[in-house]
Amino acid sequence: MTQSNMQARQSERGFTLVELAIVMIIIGLLIGGILKGQELIGNARISSSISQIKAIEVGVNTFRDKYAGMPGDLLTPQTRIPNCLVADAPMCARAGDGNSQIGGTDAAAALATADNENSAAMAQMVQSDMMGGVDATQPVATASAIGVNLLASNIAGSYKLMYDAGGAVTAGFGDLAGGHWVRWDSSTTAASVAGSTALTSSQAARVDRKLDDGNAAAGSVIATGSVGAAAGNCATAAGVYNESFGDVACALYVRISQ
Repeated sequence: MTQSNMQARQSERGFTLVELAIVMIIIGLLIGGILKGQELIGNARISSSISQIKAIEVGVNTFRDKYAGMPGDLLTPQTRIPNCLVADAPMCARAGDGNSQIGGTDAAAALATADNENSAAMAQMVQSDMMGGVDATQPVATASAIGVNLLASNIAGSYKLMYDAGGAVTAGFGDLAGGHWVRWDSSTTAASVAGSTALTSSQAARVDRKLDDGNAAAGSVIATGSVGAAAGNCATAAGVYNESFGDVACALYVRISQ
């Protein structure tokens, strides 16, 4: 065999097993890093959204301590809250009925336009420097929207303040206890239905475990959505979240006070 033929064959040789193994290890590390990064981002968004809900809870309780009444429910907010005049902040100036409840007597009374206690509650907390994220200057006839009278979630959907007298809710896995709740879904209308979901089952389950008992049908975190054990359903009838599926399937009610 001539020298030139030997050189040609050496130049055509492929990767060795050691080289291939090193490449595969590097690829595996890159994939693992990407997946771990995605997991960290997902956990950070969950924690951030929980912090938002906690901030709403603190804001409501601070407002109640300061003004001896619930936000949105004050009879004369114009004379009690800074920068809350009709001419400057119509949504904030909207008077409540003074019954110590934000909104109506059940969950379906939450939202439709800015002309209600639920919307005024957000606006009054903004004008009292207890939260941000909504526009108190909007007219009371304005349709509900994120940034108007709905506070955007860091994951998806938005938060609404509401009062419930207690009992079953539309598409809910369990009954709500009487008290004030944050409703977390994608709806901008009054009723929360199965179609207004905002979270995957895994996201909802993680929020539930961090704030409550991890059961979709019990406690201070109640899920809404379609019932069943298959993909596309939020949880089983027993309240077990379908965490193995990645579908957006759940909305949540989170209790913040009586």
